[in-house]
Amino acid sequence: MKDLRQRIGRIVLGYTNKERPVTCEDIKAAGAMAAILRDAIKPNLFQTMEHTPCLVHTEVSENISIDSGSIVADRIALGLCNYVIAEAGCGADTGAEKFFDIKCRVSGLKPDVCVIVCTARALKMHSGDFEVTPGEPLPKEMLHENISAIERGFCNLEKQIENLKVFGVPVVVCINRFSADTEKEISVIKRRLRNLGVNGVVVSDAWSTGGLGCTELAGSVIEACKVKSNFRFLYPLDLPIKDKIKRIAKTIYGAKEVVFSDQANKKTLLFKKLKLDNVPVCIVKTPLSLSHSPKRKGRPHGFKLPVEDMAIYNGAGYLSIFCGNVETMPALPRIPLGTKVNVDDEGRITGLL
Repeated sequence: MKDLRQRIGRIVLGYTNKERPVTCEDIKAAGAMAAILRDAIKPNLFQTMEHTPCLVHTEVSENISIDSGSIVADRIALGLCNYVIAEAGCGADTGAEKFFDIKCRVSGLKPDVCVIVCTARALKMHSGDFEVTPGEPLPKEMLHENISAIERGFCNLEKQIENLKVFGVPVVVCINRFSADTEKEISVIKRRLRNLGVNGVVVSDAWSTGGLGCTELAGSVIEACKVKSNFRFLYPLDLPIKDKIKRIAKTIYGAKEVVFSDQANKKTLLFKKLKLDNVPVCIVKTPLSLSHSPKRKGRPHGFKLPVEDMAIYNGAGYLSIFCGNVETMPALPRIPLGTKVNVDDEGRITGLL
């Protein structure tokens, strides 16, 4: 509670005419905000359909923030279980990098192993042959065997694995198999992965058979946990803001250079002047590409990453760096699932599954 109260107090709401930050503490709203959030700090306990405990707490879309559960939830789970799985969002470029450089830095917790999940359909998409729109049905052509598309889209998975190795963590690859995937497609993926020096390659059928379909995956993860992790951060906090951004852009995304707008340059000077620059950076960009453009699939090379603006999230403890045209409000599906939830005359809730 003490940490929550302090973080709320540090939230920057705006600036005075003399560029002095105005915080929630300054307007005496921090106490009331903490009172409202007093119970929200407690993680929600769920269970899977097979009765495995699951803590759900504070996740936000990985492209605009950190798509991972809270440190509170992690510590509770670690106190109760031998193995804890923490989600880190989509892609090692947007999800894992933030999990490692922001969350692990604050929590002091170091991962023993990282599991990266791939699918045949995702590799086909990264060939650039198919137009995939989030929330819309996949093109029917993607559900047919296409070895060529998988081979050409594999470069994206290859880069994501390279990204994970930068942090010194053992890597297990989970091939999530769907009903339309053929044995030839799965074999091609496994063959290509054998040359990448990962700590395990396992096919998971959890989508269709639940826990029984991923027991081999669980065993592979347990074995990988026995390998010594040499976990390290990508950058030190005292590195200048622009240099942190450049290191992420060039090392993780594969950008040739970073281009800063006048607004971004102005914010860089402001945050340095206010001594708000010694914090991690959280890149806001599309999760659909290693670049800032969702149309650039596979492993783009030679692109320039545009930094349009920056914002300090002082309560959370990081700088948000806005690249390209990204909506910062998480999107809902075309028909939100909440529209299907109801209560009958006897108080029974329906529509939750």
